[in-house]
Amino acid sequence: MKTTASIPDDLFDDAEQLAHRLQISRSRLYARAVAEFVDRHDDGRVKSTMNRVVDEIGEPTDPFIHEAGLDSLQRVEW
Repeated sequence: MKTTASIPDDLFDDAEQLAHRLQISRSRLYARAVAEFVDRHDDGRVKSTMNRVVDEIGEPTDPFIHEAGLDSLQRVEW
């Protein structure tokens, strides 16, 4: 899908430099950036992904590790 968006000149310049450094197209850079932003703000997706990981590897057996992990997750801005 093609779209048009307006962004500040300095942000455009930074994106151009990053795309060049990563050796990807500007379109690919913007697509990856939007996908990451959407993923970060989709609470249901994060929760379902975390649940799937727990199902695959199992619950931690050490109560300290379990509590420390929960504490860390609560302090992270999703």
